[in-house]
Amino acid sequence: MRELAFAVACGLAVGLLVTSAPWHVKSRNSGTLLYIGWALVGNLIFLVNTVVWNGNISNPAPIWCDIATKLIIGLNVAMPCVSLCIQRRLYHISRISQVSPTHEQRRREIYVDLSIGLGFPVLIMILHYIVQGHRYDIYEDYGCWPNVYLSWPAFVLVLPWPIVISSVSLVYAGLTVRNFLRRRATFNELLKSQATGLNVNRYVRLMALASIEMLFVFPMSIVVLVHNANLKISPWISWENTHYNFGRVSFITQFLFKSSGNSTVIFELTRWCMPVAGFLFFIFFGLASEARKQYKKAFESVAQTLGIRPSVLPYSDRKDTPYVSS
Repeated sequence: MRELAFAVACGLAVGLLVTSAPWHVKSRNSGTLLYIGWALVGNLIFLVNTVVWNGNISNPAPIWCDIATKLIIGLNVAMPCVSLCIQRRLYHISRISQVSPTHEQRRREIYVDLSIGLGFPVLIMILHYIVQGHRYDIYEDYGCWPNVYLSWPAFVLVLPWPIVISSVSLVYAGLTVRNFLRRRATFNELLKSQATGLNVNRYVRLMALASIEMLFVFPMSIVVLVHNANLKISPWISWENTHYNFGRVSFITQFLFKSSGNSTVIFELTRWCMPVAGFLFFIFFGLASEARKQYKKAFESVAQTLGIRPSVLPYSDRKDTPYVSS
């Protein structure tokens, strides 16, 4: 029942993210697009893992596991990174004057977002190989999981970055809130003058989404780091020692896994982050007025394809119905 609930949550999160994506694709907000992309990747990986490895520790898809385990390492820092991208953009919007940024400035900001939200997670995936003791692990019910050889390089190269990135986001968030409160009266005009595609409501929703993500990831990352630090830390002897018999796969049953203490809680917290991220995004943007307009257009398009006249559609435009912006 637990695995079924998780699989349903991941599948629902995928559907909600896809439904919410079109408006953000049109607005070309790189931070939110990276958020959607990484959340989709995470939910799809955990959905497949939960379904395929429910009640077994077989190894039917080695290539899938090679790819999925690297992406899980990337996801460990990717969600904090995309929150940082969003917070950073909101901060820069809040501090500049009423001058629309040039095309070159916009392009440079996109490159910076891609470097933070895509490039840095890929870098961590590459660095993970240094402390990857063997190919991967397979946990009953959880599926493929990356192996990290717990030695001092792991605590430098892979494990601390979610905390570091979330700390930087926290600073940006504080500065953004300060600037927003100072300029609240003229903030809507500021957003329009910069051609950001945002209004105050969308700006606040973005700020809330990134802040909640950060406040959730930051303490959880500390818990994970402390948990790993309390495990047996192996000495770093050499590259050859760490990667000896690298191609092996470890298989862990539920019985063995549950006997490992708090590891089960850590796993559950880690994987539930993904559907929660999808739900949060939909709550803040999938129910907003611009999203509802997109749903309405899609509904009308499908209905007209089926031969239903717009005049009888329950959500068709009516002149006597006022539009209220969210």
